[in-house]
Amino acid sequence: MTCDLLEQRYSHMTPDEDGGPLIGKEKGIVTVGQIREACQGHPKGASICPDDSPAGFFIMDSPGKFFTAPRII
Repeated sequence: MTCDLLEQRYSHMTPDEDGGPLIGKEKGIVTVGQIREACQGHPKGASICPDDSPAGFFIMDSPGKFFTAPRII
């Protein structure tokens, strides 16, 4: 999900509502307000990515480069 999409779809949610299910994590790990706060200062198209860190997510401004394994002939 992008930061822009979060605001489009979930702008009705209050800052202290549970945001875990929005990012694909278990309930109680993060609030909607914490996700919104993390999006501040990032482009609208920045991705909100679930993570195993204590925060439960991170913000990625641009897509990562893909690694393509060499083909064995």
